[in-house]
Amino acid sequence: MRHNALRWGPGLAVLLLVLAACTGNDEPPRATAPVAATQAIVTNPFTETGEISPELTILEDVRAICSPSVVVVANPVARRCTSELQVLHDPCFLGPPQVPQVAVCVQNPARKEAVRLTLIEDNTPVVPGVPPAAAPAAPAPEATPWFIELADGRECARVIGLKGDPPSLEGDPPTYGCGHADFLYGLPDVAEPVWTMPNRKGATAKVRPVDVRTAWY
Repeated sequence: MRHNALRWGPGLAVLLLVLAACTGNDEPPRATAPVAATQAIVTNPFTETGEISPELTILEDVRAICSPSVVVVANPVARRCTSELQVLHDPCFLGPPQVPQVAVCVQNPARKEAVRLTLIEDNTPVVPGVPPAAAPAAPAPEATPWFIELADGRECARVIGLKGDPPSLEGDPPTYGCGHADFLYGLPDVAEPVWTMPNRKGATAKVRPVDVRTAWY
């Protein structure tokens, strides 16, 4: 099993993509078919013509200032954006060159929910001689998914900094939250077609492996 090398930044609270409703709900897992192989998806909320994917449900429109994402670090078009109402959205994904002022913040990729964002300003540093960012074609083996759907339908968002004293695994804090006192640890074990992760559901529950249906990058 690989372990996440993430370091917990000072002053960061739980960061779930401004998504408390996404993984914090206690709804029963949805009925799902068995997993034959885990699907790895590079998040791209735009079509080839620069339109927002018709598969997404846009929940609201906001204006925001953006900087590099702290949730999705392997995708160069991912951003962390703060709206005019000081609401944080992370991750958001820049549109292609033909729509430079538009980004989409994917609140829940499993349920295809998103926020459409008009860029006021992008504070991402520009590196001289480096061409404009483009989303990678496939995730690197060591990349960290930002969102995970388990085989039983539970949805788990990456956590960056946790208040209180969450249960650790061999001294390591949880890396994903799937609901109340429901955590995943480390990164997916990708040795088999169906990836697995250690899961503890309940502060005193035993750790057990669970299957990953989908991982978003």
